[in-house]
Amino acid sequence: MNGMLFEQCKIVPGFQDQTGAAITSDWVSLKNYQRALILVHEMRGADATGMAYRVNKARAVAGTNESNGITTFKEWTVADVASNTGDIGATAAATVGDTDTWVAVTPAASITGSTTQSKGQWYAIEVNANDLPDTTYQDYDCIQFEITAHNAAHYVSCWFVLYEARYAGVGANNPTAITD
Repeated sequence: MNGMLFEQCKIVPGFQDQTGAAITSDWVSLKNYQRALILVHEMRGADATGMAYRVNKARAVAGTNESNGITTFKEWTVADVASNTGDIGATAAATVGDTDTWVAVTPAASITGSTTQSKGQWYAIEVNANDLPDTTYQDYDCIQFEITAHNAAHYVSCWFVLYEARYAGVGANNPTAITD
């Protein structure tokens, strides 16, 4: 991939930091993109409840003919990521995280996060647009990230990074992903 990130990708917020037992992102259309990487960040509160999540698909950004819990293309996680303990620029001792090692997770229709991590956790979930159509509907092209079980003491956020545009676009001219 040549060029700047924003010239090659469309970055769309799914939902900002929030707490709650169940959270769903907005629907994002992949009709103009081949792949999506869903980045999820979870900061644990005092409770060690694991987050349960899934990716849903639909035929339109309104959630038309929604199908819950698709098996994703690839998934990774990096755990025990500490929040910043100081101003990163101030001292060499400031801690950003304990690890930057991403570990592959077996893709499934629903995943339950770890209950043993004491700090934060990141998830990276890759969706291939070619995997969305099925025998019932060939025009599935929208996805949504959903947390089905969570603890109110945990903060979580979600972002979509869409890439491999199907049509030419540069920077601000990349095709939209929030309308059909």
